[in-house]
Formats: sequence, structure tokens, C-alpha cells
Amino acid sequence: MTCCRYVSHCDALSGRQQYVQELIKHNITIDIFGKCSGLRDGCKGANDRSCIQRVRSQYRFYLAFENSICSEYITEKYWNTLNSDAYNIPIALGASLQEYEKYSPPNSYLHTRNFSSPGELANYMRELSEDRVKFNSYHAWREQYQMFTPEAEHHSCWYCRVANERPAKNHGRHSEYWSRKKFCEQQKEPIQSG
Repeated sequence: MTCCRYVSHCDALSGRQQYVQELIKHNITIDIFGKCSGLRDGCKGANDRSCIQRVRSQYRFYLAFENSICSEYITEKYWNTLNSDAYNIPIALGASLQEYEKYSPPNSYLHTRNFSSPGELANYMRELSEDRVKFNSYHAWREQYQMFTPEAEHHSCWYCRVANERPAKNHGRHSEYWSRKKFCEQQKEPIQSG
């Protein structure tokens, strides 16, 4: 069974590369596109969305692994997976389970922390691949939810507009609020062999 991921930041603090290596040991083939591998997708870059979607539609799973494990940090690659017609199931490594549950449609993803080891995750991926009904249950959310993407304006403009429309929060010193040490784990994702 094969899944894919796009990676441009090779040496990540999260330990995601070690997790990938453990999945590979359990007979999961992972095609890695981007700067961190020699594998090319044939697309003209990150903005060639239709090409990237065609490539991704060949896979059942997408590894949406974060660079860092930080509070409320969920990668755009995760959201792009949910917003895609490729119908991949994103596999998350990053923010807490509670944050994914809070911000994501129900039953729309797998999270590494729901599994005791990469081996257990690999077994579940195989089980989903062999059971069409179970696999499709991870896309049932599409009947009730719609992904919102602010297409009409640049993302940074949208963020500014929304920030000005909502009540302000006082975070005191910004350096404390945006501190990696305060909101990010300082160790890699714990990985159990097996």
C-alpha cells in the first residue's frame, strides 16, 4: 500500500522523518515529493493545484505531518487534503488530538496519537484500504460540511479583516505569546516500535 507526502523542510523538530521510517518498516510505501527527495511529481510548482490533485488522487492516504508540534498549529497541507477532490485520508502528526477534534470535521482524519505505534497505524491503514465502506466513512463528513477557503482576497488580507471584525484579545507581550518554547513541544514525537 502506498501513501504520499510533500515536504520542503527536511530536518523537522517534530521527528516526522523518524515516524515515516517506522511506517516504511511496516510495509507502507511512501512517495515523498518536494525538496527533501529526488521524486518529482511532474507539476509546475505548489500553485499547479490541478496537477497536484491528479498526483494525490493516486493515493488513499496523505501524511500531513507538521514541522513542529505546537499548540493550534495544523499545517495547510492537512487542510488542503480535506479541501481536495483527491479523497485522501489525511494522517496527522502535530497538534493535540483535542485541537484536531475541535477544528476538523468529525471522522475525517487519522492522528498518529490514536495509535500505540507506527505498526498499529500501518495495520489500520491496510484495514481501511481493504474495506471500501470503512474507508468511505472517512469522507462521510463531506455530506454535512463544506471547507471554506477565502478565495476572493489574499489570505493575509482576510486575516486582517477578520481580526478587525472580532473582539480583540490582549496577549500582553507578543514575544511571550508567540514563543516557540511556550507553545511548542521541545522534543520529538514519541515513537514506539512495533
